[in-house]
Amino acid sequence: MAIVFDPDQNLYIEQRSDAPILSDTGLSIAAWIDEDPNTSIGTPRVLVHDRIAVQQDDPDRDAESWIRSWSQSGWESFDSTLRSARLRAEELGVELLLRPSSAGMLSDAVCTLSWVARGGGQDARLMLDPMGWIVPSMLRDLPDHLDRIEELCIEMIEHGRVSCVLIRSLRTEEAGQLIESSLGDGEPDALVILKHLSTLIERAPEIAVLAEPDLGFLGDEGGG
Repeated sequence: MAIVFDPDQNLYIEQRSDAPILSDTGLSIAAWIDEDPNTSIGTPRVLVHDRIAVQQDDPDRDAESWIRSWSQSGWESFDSTLRSARLRAEELGVELLLRPSSAGMLSDAVCTLSWVARGGGQDARLMLDPMGWIVPSMLRDLPDHLDRIEELCIEMIEHGRVSCVLIRSLRTEEAGQLIESSLGDGEPDALVILKHLSTLIERAPEIAVLAEPDLGFLGDEGGG
């Protein structure tokens, strides 16, 4: 099945339908727990990101926070927080999906696969975002990086931990940082992204895109 993720409306829209089928809080795991998760009642899924440690207001504090996070105690805390969130989601009757990224605890595909393989997160389900692991220094050799990311993502699927894969692009904002973009509006050639993620697209349980026109790039691979 192909679905469209609309970050402005915080909804996933089923292909060829206006009916929302998923809900996105746009929150970290901890923030979702701290806020009122009862607002998620009535939505099949809640999507949270893995950036639970960043202060986002002081680079030095951010660095210290990440050092603590990547310690053994940091991973234990991460898994504990995610476990609490999943238990709360089960109480509410919703599925909790974790979206890894280069800015979070699961900062690359190697790290994420290792976490999945060791049973981190008590079998938490993932929404994979291959382009979310791309940083500026990787753009020059993007095809090579995507090939490797694809291999690792397929292994995660084989572990039975993946619910959805987001296929999207990137563009550079004025400050020089990479931000997410639809395939059609991204700076990398959309066909390059699709070529080097083609097997992943075929194997993914579900595919999500950021804009409905991107379904045209996917062709038959994105149909459901």
